[in-house]
Amino acid sequence: MKTFMQIVLISIFFSGTVRGAEAPPWLMKFDTDGDGRLSLEENNAGWKELKGSEFDQTKATSFFKWKDTNHDGFLSGEKSQPKTEKPSPQDEMIENGDFSKGSSRWTGNKEIVYETPAKKNKVCKVETDENDHTGFSQKITTRGVRRLTVKFRIKKSRDYDSENPNWPCKVYFKKTKDGPGKYLGHFQPEKRLKNIWGYDWVDVEGTIVLSKKSSSGYLTFGVSGFSGYVMFDDISVTAQ
Repeated sequence: MKTFMQIVLISIFFSGTVRGAEAPPWLMKFDTDGDGRLSLEENNAGWKELKGSEFDQTKATSFFKWKDTNHDGFLSGEKSQPKTEKPSPQDEMIENGDFSKGSSRWTGNKEIVYETPAKKNKVCKVETDENDHTGFSQKITTRGVRRLTVKFRIKKSRDYDSENPNWPCKVYFKKTKDGPGKYLGHFQPEKRLKNIWGYDWVDVEGTIVLSKKSSSGYLTFGVSGFSGYVMFDDISVTAQ
């Protein structure tokens, strides 16, 4: 038996009274990964849970595409969508780059841990073996931007082992979050840095030149070619 709220929501869905460029607040309850955006998969899964045997995937998908007025594959929970201005060189484009808020805004294969038993500094830990290709990412807005300056700190574990002459991490800008996707630009830290890389933190800085204009994408830290783990901290991205 459906609750009163379910009946109200279903009535809204079929009557087409939900208008606007963004998702209404009640619809954002379907945002299961908490990134503040609703994907088509989350939209359909939410409607399926709500409607049960009466679920119509065609209608749910049509509803999503109707609401996705900028055709980026997501609905926003914000009440308004002001025009995005080009970030200035001083604007920080990454949120929670120091991981003080845990995994907030970050997705992927990582673990947020305290660097030391004193529990004073949170860092991003990525563990793998030499056959794995893993990483983590965050979606950023890049409207009007062609070059990104990326800064971060990286530290390896005591059991770190690698025969790969390259660095264990490469920073990508991708159009999609999961899978190989389409790379719009990347950089790999200089090999010379690996030669002086001990067990202390190393500061890394590089530039990503975007191959084409894109209003948004995923800044991805790809990790592979070693066994053990590495830690990341103080990630910063600004526009050039």
